[in-house]
Amino acid sequence: MLGHTSGLGEYNDKPAVLSDSHRVWTAPELIAVAEADGRTGEPGSAYHYANTNYVVLGEIVEQVTGTSWSDQVRTRIAE
Repeated sequence: MLGHTSGLGEYNDKPAVLSDSHRVWTAPELIAVAEADGRTGEPGSAYHYANTNYVVLGEIVEQVTGTSWSDQVRTRIAE
């Protein structure tokens, strides 16, 4: 995910997000917006920067640890 070779697209430049920029989007919503236009390539192939990678990574961290991404950053890094 952090190597940006996941094949995921970007959500920041999509009309749905741009037209409703003050909305608080959930992670699943942002992932769905990015996925709506399809992938940029196969996982492990070419580099393509996308903020979606960080959103997906945050979701994985939360599922694995059972706590929020922000809690993990605070306890593992900030403290």
